[in-house]
Amino acid sequence: MILKRPLKKILFVLLTLLCVIGAVFPILWIFFTALRPGSEFYAGNVSVLPRHWSLVNFADVLHGNFLLNIGNSFIVGTVVTLLSVICSILAAYAISRLEFPGRRFIARSIIASYLIPASLLFIPLFFLITKINLQNTLSSLIISYLSSSIPFSTWMLYGYFASIPVSLDEAAVLDGCTRIQILSKIFIPLSLPGIAVVALYTFTLCWNEFLYALVFVSTPGKMTIPAGIVQWIVEDDFAWGRIMAAAAISIIPTCILYLVGQRAFKNGLVAGAVKQ
Repeated sequence: MILKRPLKKILFVLLTLLCVIGAVFPILWIFFTALRPGSEFYAGNVSVLPRHWSLVNFADVLHGNFLLNIGNSFIVGTVVTLLSVICSILAAYAISRLEFPGRRFIARSIIASYLIPASLLFIPLFFLITKINLQNTLSSLIISYLSSSIPFSTWMLYGYFASIPVSLDEAAVLDGCTRIQILSKIFIPLSLPGIAVVALYTFTLCWNEFLYALVFVSTPGKMTIPAGIVQWIVEDDFAWGRIMAAAAISIIPTCILYLVGQRAFKNGLVAGAVKQ
């Protein structure tokens, strides 16, 4: 039996509401837990909303090293994003437009390198970082994150550059443009949505990465946000209020970034998958 159109709309709305609740509820639970005083964590019946609202957890977090952790995350995320965007633009243009031996093999090996789990790479990376005396520095994180962000970013922009008609290149060459001018005046302006996707992805990867941040940096004041949050766990004592307060603060910048760049992010994901 074919469902009537009003019933289909009702089912669609209900399904959408369920998905929204499933996505939003964990975030709300983080904020509610952060606003809950410590005495309520060990109460017999814990409610969703705090019985007594308190900002003491946020005050404790902000009086520690967490502001330094936020600054470190901004430094690492910004540097890695800029370097990753620059390198991936140059690499994607070379693979999509230049003819050289092994071009197809390099294109496939780039995405293959991205598929290697981070849990298999952190040991050799740790030895490499130790050999060049960069352990316990932000530079070690920057180098490590570039090794995973550049391959994906290059592959993403490669699909985007491949969708740009070759006729534009030929017309630019007839006008006397060099390769650099073609890249700066044609490819980059036409690929801004894709570049925005690469930048958002790279910054989010650096902001949320935990394994490398915990292994390569040991000084609390030099840690990034994910590793800094773990400092609130002492043996089997979990300071849930402070942990959730730190988590609530950490998700605000990325939420703002995605709200500001959501249109470019959506257009870039769709357009980068179409090849003309």
